[in-house]
Amino acid sequence: CEVSRLIEESQSSVFNAVQGNISGGYVDIGDAVNRSMQRIQAQQKAQGLTGVPSGFPTLDGITMGWQPGNLIIIGARPSHGKTAIGLNMARFAAVERGIPTAFFSLEMTDMELADRLIATESGLPSDMLKGKTKMKKDDWQYLEESIRKLSKAPLYIDETGAIGITEFTSKAKRMVIEKGAKIIFVDYLQLMTAPNVNAAYREQVVSEASRQLKATAKELKIPIIAMAQLNRNVVVRQGSSMGRPQLSDLRDS
Repeated sequence: CEVSRLIEESQSSVFNAVQGNISGGYVDIGDAVNRSMQRIQAQQKAQGLTGVPSGFPTLDGITMGWQPGNLIIIGARPSHGKTAIGLNMARFAAVERGIPTAFFSLEMTDMELADRLIATESGLPSDMLKGKTKMKKDDWQYLEESIRKLSKAPLYIDETGAIGITEFTSKAKRMVIEKGAKIIFVDYLQLMTAPNVNAAYREQVVSEASRQLKATAKELKIPIIAMAQLNRNVVVRQGSSMGRPQLSDLRDS
C-alpha cells in the first residue's frame, strides 16, 4: 500500500543520511575498478577468511566466509534441518566470534530458539532440559556456567510471524544502525509477505521477497542468509539428478 511504500522510503532516506552515503545516479567504471583492486589487494593480505564465518570449515574454504551484499538461500525439504543449520551458523558467528548477528524467525518463538541454543551449549539430555529428569545442584551449576557466554552474545532475535518485506527492511536497517549487525538470517523465505502482491500468487510473493532481500543485503553491505523450503517431489524424481535438489525445486519459486 502507499503507506508502506512511504515508510520504506523514509527509512532508506534516514539510513543514508546517518551513513553519509547518499547514492548518486551513476558510477564511473574507473572508480569501480579501483575499489575492486583495493578489495583484491586487501584480501591478498588478509590472513584467513574475508567474510563472516559459517562455522563449517569446508564451506568456508569455498566461500572465504559469507561476503557483504550476498543473498544466500539454504534450501531443504520440510523438517529437514533448515532452522537447525541456520541457528548453528548464527550461534557460531555471535557466540564463538562475537559478530553482531540478527535472526528473523517467522516460524519459531524466541524461547524455542533459546531452548535449542541452550541444548547446544550445555550438551545436557533433552529429558533433563524438559523436566522429565530432575536436575541436581551440580547440574544446575553446570548449566548456568555453560550458557554464560551465550547469554552475553550479540545475537538479536525477531520473532515476528509472516513479517512483511517492508517491515523486515526497516528492522534490518535498524539492527545495522543500533546493534552493528554484520549478518542477518531469515527463517524462512516462503513465510514472508509482500505489499501490493496478491497472497494467492505465491510465486510473485516469493519473487518479490527474494528481490527485496537481495536489495537489502546490497544496500546494507552485509550478507543475508535465507532459509527456504523445497518441493516434496524432489524425493521421487528420477533421472540424472538422482533426487539431488535443483534451483527449480524451491517451493513457490
